[in-house]
Amino acid sequence: FITALAVDEEASIAFAAFQYQTTGTAGFLEKFFMRDGQITVHGQLSLSLISVAGIATAEVVSALGVDSPGRVLYATFTGTKRLRIAAFLLTEIHSVVPALADQRGGTVIEVKGSGFSQLTNATTGAPLYPIYCSFGGLTATAGPVEATNITFTSVFCPITQVDNTSSSVESCDGQPVDVSVYGMTGTAFTGGTAAASSRRQTTGGVSLSVTNRGYFTYSGIAVRRVQSARIESVSPDRGGLAGGTVITLYGQGFTESATALCKFFSNNPRATEVLYAPMRFVNPTVAECTQPRAEFASLEESFIDVTLDGQMYTEAGPVNYEIVGVPANLSSPEVSAIVARPQSAVSVQVSIVDDQRHRLGRLDTENRTICLIPNITEDLCQEGLFTWREEGDGYPWPPCRNNTLVLS
Repeated sequence: FITALAVDEEASIAFAAFQYQTTGTAGFLEKFFMRDGQITVHGQLSLSLISVAGIATAEVVSALGVDSPGRVLYATFTGTKRLRIAAFLLTEIHSVVPALADQRGGTVIEVKGSGFSQLTNATTGAPLYPIYCSFGGLTATAGPVEATNITFTSVFCPITQVDNTSSSVESCDGQPVDVSVYGMTGTAFTGGTAAASSRRQTTGGVSLSVTNRGYFTYSGIAVRRVQSARIESVSPDRGGLAGGTVITLYGQGFTESATALCKFFSNNPRATEVLYAPMRFVNPTVAECTQPRAEFASLEESFIDVTLDGQMYTEAGPVNYEIVGVPANLSSPEVSAIVARPQSAVSVQVSIVDDQRHRLGRLDTENRTICLIPNITEDLCQEGLFTWREEGDGYPWPPCRNNTLVLS
């Protein structure tokens, strides 16, 4: 049967205390979500038995009360020879985005949950405490960081750098994420039957006590810490304006991530276009992405880079990748000079290029006809070289000319 009931109207949550009719059986607290006219159970916390004169006696929750501005649930316990009051934090964490972050630190984490209300002075309305995020719990080397962009359901915090001793553990098990709306106060209280401020309990994501580093939640939510990926090469290394080119990236440290991106950019100060595409994980040494449509051909030099958490890109740096524009010109040596002979074999390499002089190569699907126009530019008389000359052969007259053929 229910012994007490309280409603957190701001979060649309109800709390109920239940007690068994059976003697010597501990009761429990339950949390309910109230959404769209429906009530659903979200979590449960079992209460404890208290030893009274050697007999296990159940505590009974006689009253519940919600301090909405302070984000605290208070409960009074009876049933023994003493009255006890316990306080439970109502700040809770449901998830974090991104779910992984670079070990170098600096990734801004969105912490989603409920009860992220900044406490204010009742008279002046001024904030009493900053809201803090803690990454790594009590064992973390770096201290908590102040949150920004605070709403009732989310806060944003830059994640701290991982030290070398804990990086292997946190890349596998994840790094705990906690939040305090009471700043960095050192006072601690406990909820339920926690005997020390370092003991923490949860009920379906609800934090029920705090740490001795302040009123921090304990949600069981963690962010995985990963090393930066490394790109060694890509194939192909160019694509067209229309996009759709599937690019294979070869390197190290690729991992599956919903926030992984490929970035197409140029460091040229005239560049105005930066493009992004989801990165697809294949295995730790291979990944793929599809080049998006571009408005402009890339400027020299242009690159492709990768981020696993959507924010921090490769530590080793990007590799070259060109987005090629439409055919605009020919690229070849300006002058190819040879001495005229009865039969002169001329080797000329010609490329189709765009307006940024990127070679189109396979991206140019048209058949091209290239015309070479010979020119006579030099006149040195060596008669023995020109016994083959005939009148009207197309070369300048008289035949005693050392003519250099120039293709332009």
